[in-house]
Amino acid sequence: MKVFVDASAIVAMIGREPEATAFGRVISHSSQCITSPIAWWEAVRAIARVRRVDMDEAKTLVEDFLRDANVEWVDINDTDANAAIDAHARFGKGVHPAGLNMGDCFAYASTRRHADTILFKGEDFARTDLKDATLA
Repeated sequence: MKVFVDASAIVAMIGREPEATAFGRVISHSSQCITSPIAWWEAVRAIARVRRVDMDEAKTLVEDFLRDANVEWVDINDTDANAAIDAHARFGKGVHPAGLNMGDCFAYASTRRHADTILFKGEDFARTDLKDATLA
């Protein structure tokens, strides 16, 4: 199973939130885990806020986690941008109960293009047609 790791899951694991152990199992049992530069950016910002550290330290924490967990990067291109726009039209904030924000729409697009499932925390992606990696 190929898994897209959303920023919310990265933050949950680095922050040792209650879901961290279950998320770690998903990652360790997946054939490949990927994320995108936008998810990385969102995770760095969130870790800086949650851990109350500067951006450089947050960046190092996220980079170390991604390396140690063997999470690979996928590029974002115009196909993904178009798919993110479509995701917003279907599931975006103010349009649908999922309420996907910009980063979520790009995670949706990257999952559709590159992965079988998505690893996330919260209810937003559960309200879309993506497969939840914790249920796969």
